[in-house]
Amino acid sequence: MNAKTIAIAIALIAGTAVVSSVQASESIPTLATVQVRPAADQLAQQAWEQASGIPTLATVEVRPSADQLAERNGYVAAPVAAAMPITTLASVEVRPSLEQRVALAAEMETQRYAATLAAAATNVDFGTAASTTATPTLGQGTVTAQCSALTPYTISLNAGANASTANDVTTRRMKNTNAAVTANNYVGYQLYQDAAHTLVWGATSGTNTQAGIGTGLAVPYIVYGQILNLSTNNPATGNYLDTVTATITY
Repeated sequence: MNAKTIAIAIALIAGTAVVSSVQASESIPTLATVQVRPAADQLAQQAWEQASGIPTLATVEVRPSADQLAERNGYVAAPVAAAMPITTLASVEVRPSLEQRVALAAEMETQRYAATLAAAATNVDFGTAASTTATPTLGQGTVTAQCSALTPYTISLNAGANASTANDVTTRRMKNTNAAVTANNYVGYQLYQDAAHTLVWGATSGTNTQAGIGTGLAVPYIVYGQILNLSTNNPATGNYLDTVTATITY
């Protein structure tokens, strides 16, 4: 399995009207081409042909039988058959030429066939909110995956850098960026897969991750952020930030 990771900034400005300075993450360039590898049965056939001792026939000559010669010449076939024995070929195998075999072997030796992935992300910015806000504060960003056609992949989001319990996605928090603020300096939040904010987006494969199958095109996935009740945190005025890592496994 292969994986790529992207950093997503989660930001909030509490108790101030200053505009957030959080910038979108830099995108990863898309690979221009995707190679298609031969099937397993084709590889097996090629290996068998390389190991085979059957010589390559440049031409196959079809000759008349002894009976046909006798009929044409108007006499008994025995002397002709004795003088010109005919060998019957049960079957003729058509094999690639030596040059073709050498070229194929060189290609398999020097090239690696693999699925490719390009990825990008934009940050989740909650904007500006009063510390006493009791209604949900919402924000959203995106994770975009562009994977080779028919390649399955999953997208996971970790718990972030400030979770109250390490690796527990249910305890995500942003922290005040001012190191001098040591009290009321965290704001809890959550990231979801859906606009209804019911499906937490986490990092447990098959449980709370996004899954997809590559089409060769860029597919954006919206990350829905929510601070349920900012007033319960009673956060100090300032900028709050967290960094979540998105991992795309394919």
